[in-house]
Amino acid sequence: MTVSITPRLEDVYYFAHPYTVRDADGNFVPEAEEANFQLCCQRSARLIEAGFNIYAPICHTHPIHRASPSFLAVHEHQRWYELDNALMGAGYEEAWDSCVIYLKTD
Repeated sequence: MTVSITPRLEDVYYFAHPYTVRDADGNFVPEAEEANFQLCCQRSARLIEAGFNIYAPICHTHPIHRASPSFLAVHEHQRWYELDNALMGAGYEEAWDSCVIYLKTD
């Protein structure tokens, strides 16, 4: 099944993408996170080229994560949610769970 979505210029789309990877022992796998970051950047570029105004937090936060792992060691997810909410505006936190679009790419 192919889904076609026409981007609306007045909208900003939140592009959620897998990032965190843990091994069988629960340890983070930095190489896999780097691969997910690269893939997210490539897919974000394709969405922007297709006319979507997107906010892709992985593209923004991965370099920060790598630059300051000690900052992120404690409560990092909460800090990213706060940043996302500030950037996306009021009411975003209540709506984002219901606003997911799955796109299959070949």
